[in-house]
Amino acid sequence: MRINDLATEELTNLSRVFKLLKGPCTDQLRDLLRSYISPAKFPAVVQGDLSQFSGLTESQQETILPMSKIYSYNYDYMELPFLYTLLRNVCGIQAHNKGWGNQPDSVDRSVSANIDRIRLARNRCTHPTGGMSNAEFNQIWSEIRAAVVDLDKVLGIGKKYQEVVDVIRNDTMDLLLTNARGESSGV
Repeated sequence: MRINDLATEELTNLSRVFKLLKGPCTDQLRDLLRSYISPAKFPAVVQGDLSQFSGLTESQQETILPMSKIYSYNYDYMELPFLYTLLRNVCGIQAHNKGWGNQPDSVDRSVSANIDRIRLARNRCTHPTGGMSNAEFNQIWSEIRAAVVDLDKVLGIGKKYQEVVDVIRNDTMDLLLTNARGESSGV
């Protein structure tokens, strides 16, 4: 089978959303966590109330509560599901009107609603059975982009992540073409 047979528009849509979620969305949630808890204060915050971490995997527990009691973890290595758990359980962010873990109302632009939008988009894309239709892609992209715009405002960083989102939306996803030209989006 030729590689062109695999590169459908639906697979490109799915790949583009994955790139968005793994890149700027995860980076933005890392910055959001930093805005609530500086890495230097993180060990004291985590050790204060261990009951808030009952839902973590063993790997996540070891990350924030190492057996050695020497905390050396860096927010830059935390992935979206882990960041979600920490933002939800440690930062004191008020739940949106539908509650954490639920689809927020479309008019709810609160921090928790936007965090949940990003998490829910990630969950929809995690175990695909195929690609993503253009209609689904446009809907998910619009939801994620709006959440990113809102969180940029909360962080007071201008359009830092919004601009990256816009680049990814229009960037080539053809790795063979990009490599042949020697191009890179830098994203």
